[in-house]
Amino acid sequence: MYTRIADKLKELGADDVRIVPVSSMHFNRKLASLCQKDICGRYGKSYNCPPYIGLTETLIAEAQKYSFAIVFQTIDKIYGFADFGHIEKAEVRMCNLTKSVNLYLEGLNLGYKLITANCCKRCSPCRKIQGEECLFPNEIFPSVAAYAVDIEKLANNCNMYIS
Repeated sequence: MYTRIADKLKELGADDVRIVPVSSMHFNRKLASLCQKDICGRYGKSYNCPPYIGLTETLIAEAQKYSFAIVFQTIDKIYGFADFGHIEKAEVRMCNLTKSVNLYLEGLNLGYKLITANCCKRCSPCRKIQGEECLFPNEIFPSVAAYAVDIEKLANNCNMYIS
């Protein structure tokens, strides 16, 4: 079954897909503290981010209830942190893929939780700031940072390239 899922994710646009036991994933609570320091500017200002989605310990426990993780990535050429045009294109590509993956997984009727390295940017600013309901609740995909997933170790475990 997992091979079929991996093949479908590649068909949907993922450049690489791995299936790993959740027990092999590293959770680093220090990473979650970056959320609380508001490094990205979204802490408390997005439905995808803490504290709205929950406390780190609760999120880690939730993730550890699953047996396997489906790890997928897109690979795009970005020429440094100031390459905003390519960064934006890469974010849009990953966001669209994440939505497609979610629709596909919903159709399989599997118990799953989709978390992502990409944040929703549909409403600017997020309606959370005004205390309004999310217009796209099916697109609330929490951040891997909030779940304290050590992406570098996960990528190494999956033999995936990150920079």
